[in-house]
Order: sequence, then C-alpha cells, then structure tokens
Amino acid sequence: MEILVRKCTRCDDTLSIVKHSDTDFQGAGYFTRYEVPIGEGDFTETGTVNVDGNEFPLVKWEGETKEVEYWECEKCAENAGR
Repeated sequence: MEILVRKCTRCDDTLSIVKHSDTDFQGAGYFTRYEVPIGEGDFTETGTVNVDGNEFPLVKWEGETKEVEYWECEKCAENAGR
C-alpha cells in the first residue's frame, strides 16, 4: 500500500490516494497518463479524420513534451457520471 498526493485535474483539489496496486486506487479516479506540448515547436499535419461528415486535420507535435497524469476527485468523477 502506498499513499499518493495528487491534484484533481478538473477542480485542482488536493487528493490523498491509497494505491493498493497499479490498477486499484481509493480516494480518487485515475484515468491515464498523456503527453502535453511544452516550449516551442510546430504541429505537422499527418492526415485527416472524418467525424460525422466533417473532415478534420490530424497533427503531431514536433517539439518537447511533458508526461502528465489525469486524476479526478470523487466529486468531479461523480458529476461527470463516472
């Protein structure tokens, strides 16, 4: 068992999370890790995607990135219907 201190991604409340395993958490909902662009860089178009008849460009960030975790407190997860 491990105690993690994180911030809710939606409301910024401080979370105290009990980690029982890599997939079992108590006190918050963990959803994923993802990379966000940081610093300077460019987006390169890599293709397109069609959503409901509308075409949108797919892009890739060519600059530096930072890995972040997405956590929600129980109240925010409940309000979102999770």
